[in-house]
This record gives sequence, C-alpha cells and structure tokens, in this order.
Amino acid sequence: MENQRTIYDLPIEVLDLIFVELQSLVDKVQLAQVHEKLGKAFAYHSRSAFKKLSPFFGVTQELWLVIVSLCGSTVEEFSSRQIWNTPWSDILVESIEQHCTNLKSVRIDVFENNCDGVRSFLLKMSKLLVSAELTIFTKDPKKLFDSVAEMANVTQLALRGNITEDVCQIQKLTALEELVIDYNKSFNPFLPLNLLEICTPLTNLRSLTVRNITIIPSEQPHPLIWPKLEDLKINDCEIITELPDCPKLKTLDMINSNCYIEGLLFGFILQNGVNIKKMNENSNPPPFDGDNFLQVLRSCPKLRAFYTPMKAIKIYQAFVSAIVEVLKDNGVKKEEPFKLIIYARAKSKWIRRLIPRTSNPELIDLNYLYDFAF
Repeated sequence: MENQRTIYDLPIEVLDLIFVELQSLVDKVQLAQVHEKLGKAFAYHSRSAFKKLSPFFGVTQELWLVIVSLCGSTVEEFSSRQIWNTPWSDILVESIEQHCTNLKSVRIDVFENNCDGVRSFLLKMSKLLVSAELTIFTKDPKKLFDSVAEMANVTQLALRGNITEDVCQIQKLTALEELVIDYNKSFNPFLPLNLLEICTPLTNLRSLTVRNITIIPSEQPHPLIWPKLEDLKINDCEIITELPDCPKLKTLDMINSNCYIEGLLFGFILQNGVNIKKMNENSNPPPFDGDNFLQVLRSCPKLRAFYTPMKAIKIYQAFVSAIVEVLKDNGVKKEEPFKLIIYARAKSKWIRRLIPRTSNPELIDLNYLYDFAF
C-alpha cells in the first residue's frame, strides 16, 4: 500500500500560498506550530516581516515566543515602548537573546520594574548592537549607563528622559557617530552637563543633538575641536561655555537656547560657517543685529536655508538689498533660491514688500513660520 501523502509533503513554496490565504497573524502562528515543516514554511512566508520586531497587543506572549524561535534570524530591530508595545517580558527577551543573532538596533522604555532586565539584555547583546534608543524613567540610571558604556560597537545612541551626570560614561563609546541627549525637565529643572568632556573622545561623531541641558565648562583641558561633526542641534539649552570648533559643520540648530556670554554664538557661527548649508536660529538674547546678520551670511557662503526670527534687526530697504547682494556673491541662483524662513510675521511682511525692489528678487524664497512648531 502506497504511503499517503500529507500537507507536510508539499513544497515550501506551496505552503507559502496557504499562509497567504490566512489573514490573521494568530492563525498563521498557530498553524506554524502544528508541524516542523509548517514552522519552516511560516518563516519562509514571513521573509522580512519581523525585521522590526515590535510586539503588539492582540498576540499573546506564547505566540511571540514562537515567532522569535522561527524568525529570529531575520530580526534586526527590537522595540519595547510603553504605549506601542506589550509590556516588557524577561521570557521573551531571553528568547530574543537566543534566536536574534542578527539584531542591530533597540528602542526601549526603561522603568524601575524592567531596568535590571534591560541592563542584562544590553550587556548580552552588546557585541551585536550598533544602534540604541533608550527613554529613561528610572530615578537613578547610573547602573543603566554602566551597561550602555559597554556597547562598544554602537554608532547611533539616543538617550531621553532622566539623564544624570553619570551619562558621562558614554565617552567610552568611541565608535559613536550620532548622539542624542534629550533631558526631561520634570525630573529636575536644572541639569549641568559637561558636554565637552563627554564628546571630546568621540572623534567619529558626525551628529550631536542636545536638549534641556546646561552646557558647562570642563574642569579638565580638552582640545576645542569636534573634527568630524556635521550636524549640531542645541535646543532649549543654557550655554555657559565656549563651544569647540566644528570645521565640517553643515547644519546648525539653536532653538530656544540661552547664551548670555556676549558674542559667543555669533563668533561660533563666524568661525564654523564655511560649510554650513542650513541654519535654524532662535536664541536668547539675539546673537546678532542687522550688520552682524550680513556678516553671518558672508561667513556662510554655502548657506541655502536660514530659519530665524530676526530679533534685534531693523527691516528697511537698504538692508534687504544688501542681503540680496551677499546672496549673489555667495553664488545663489534663481533656480535654487535662498530659503529665508522668518518666525516673526510682521518682519516677514516687511521683507516681502521690499524684496521686489532689490536687484535680484528671485534669489530669495521667503516664508513665514509660526515658531510654536519648534
């Protein structure tokens, strides 16, 4: 009597078509558990569907464990966020540690009840991870920063929430190319941070974003240069020290930041403006007046987009005409006009009236932007 053939004898490609007909992920995973061949077919069917592993409600932890066991080798990103994902599970994370051998990136919310688990996970996966985003809600994150400092291969790191002075340990991560430090003021309204000490060893850093911190002077001498930095954002900060030179700087944001050292921000722009292509400025007190505004344009010959409220600047015809002449000298063409975005409606209206009276009105693309967006 001939052996009876079953569904398990079908080629993977045919079984894939069966999974296509199932609309529910739950149904697919339940079928995948029936037989080893069906499990392999589910993995084949899923392909890169779980490249970003983001456990969501509606699928039980048991089924997520099955998914990880079958598709773990395809997972490159793992997300555990309070709002979007199911609660942190040590059991699921242990499965990820075992099966997700190609994991590269994590996004995790860290609370008191999962901090130890997150720390252990980061340490075990430290050799694999190249990107991490941690939002910290714990009162004392020192031990967490201890673990972060061991992720030697990380090139992208974002730290949000309760940042303390212990964050300075990340200066060990010399492979870093992109760094975000976004402090939540609800923990403490004042966070002095020695940014120079943190970033000086990070000689590969290309992008730096800091928010809601006070940038203080370093107690130790450091070379005042960030040699590879191209993108710098200093938003909602207090600046009470000189900033390093950034000879390769291409974009600069200084939104709602305060600096009461006269000439510091103005001098920083002049010193590092040669390669800047985009600048977003809305600082207090205003870093430049009308004459200095023209000087900024001259020192930034590649600048093609400028967001500014033009505080402390009087608008009149000769001034607007001078702007156009500088833009002409900087090589701005009518095919790609200079984008001037003004936060102040009244000044935007005045400039718009005066631009047609200049020698080359087509060189300026003027827009008004309500500063609440920033």
